[in-house]
Amino acid sequence: MLSSKLTSFLFLITFVLCSQNVFAAYERVGHACVSSENFTSNDPYDTNMKELLSYLVYETPSTGFGMGSKGEGQNRAYGSALCRADVPQVNCTDCLVQAINDIGSLCWPNKGAVAWYKYCQLKYSSSDHFGVIDHSNWHVNYGAENVSEPTSFSQKTTNLLSSLAEEASMSSKMSAIGNVELYGSEKLYGLVQCTRDLSSMACKECLTRSISALPNCCSGKKSVRIYGGSCDIRHVAL
Repeated sequence: MLSSKLTSFLFLITFVLCSQNVFAAYERVGHACVSSENFTSNDPYDTNMKELLSYLVYETPSTGFGMGSKGEGQNRAYGSALCRADVPQVNCTDCLVQAINDIGSLCWPNKGAVAWYKYCQLKYSSSDHFGVIDHSNWHVNYGAENVSEPTSFSQKTTNLLSSLAEEASMSSKMSAIGNVELYGSEKLYGLVQCTRDLSSMACKECLTRSISALPNCCSGKKSVRIYGGSCDIRHVAL
């Protein structure tokens, strides 16, 4: 049974969503449907999934990551939520509230979905995905602007992100942020993070896989974000 505190939070979500413009900054950047099974409206799985996602929105912002499950047998729902490592708690909360408003209908009636936003991601499934790298679900965003020296830039990007991946895999929050000098006053900024259900080794493997995809998807782009079901990387030259 939901606690009175959580029930009050769910009321707050309903109230806030009445505003049309509050979440303009939290538009979805991508999503994927992840299950081969379906549910129906208001069946036990649907109820469990909705309660679980509400719990994640309530629990995640204080630490930046949350996970849990709800229900039994074939009606059990598993879910996780991750907020970007460099955003304040209030932005994490707002982003997840927007996500919970979207995600239930994105892949309906599919029993699994992951949705990515600028500041957060939210995932649910009918199967236990905790501790396992999600190799299947990815979304790539990149800016239109190119760098003037792509070969040198690519090497600097790989070096920076690889160093951050090593740091993140050893960090309790499984995230790392850093920068290096580029040309003149310009700097290259990087951020990497993993969902915290992964082991240190799995986190590094997930991030390394994403970094290795950069030359094929986005060579020479000043700004790139690769969102995954288990880890994210991003870099920008400013």
